[in-house]
Amino acid sequence: MMAKRILVGVLAIVAVGSGVEAIRSQFDSSTSGEIVVTEAAKSFDTDLKGSEYALTYNLRNASESLLRIVGARVTCGCTQVRGLPLEIRSNESVELEVVVGVPEKPGVVEGKILLLTTCTRQPMVQLRFRGVVQ
Repeated sequence: MMAKRILVGVLAIVAVGSGVEAIRSQFDSSTSGEIVVTEAAKSFDTDLKGSEYALTYNLRNASESLLRIVGARVTCGCTQVRGLPLEIRSNESVELEVVVGVPEKPGVVEGKILLLTTCTRQPMVQLRFRGVVQ
């Protein structure tokens, strides 16, 4: 019984440790293409302390293949990426919504978002934001 618990614990650590690859492996096809972000770095000013601020990033598939965004990693726990997983058809654009939790205190809130893709030439796309809370 103890050996089973240890094995389960080891498997859980391996699954968590594989992170990016575990997310990508859920999708069976990788493509080579390019995701173009119109404005990868966003900034905002707000006086809405303790609320949420929505940012929209425009992503375009500049390839001839279907591309998928299969997950995201964020540097700030206040950040949520909505609408994933996401497919982008060849030469089409989509909007990706990112919601940032605005702190209660005035100051600066900033973060990075790493989008995980099935694109072999561009497996990750980085987005950034910086906000000033009044």
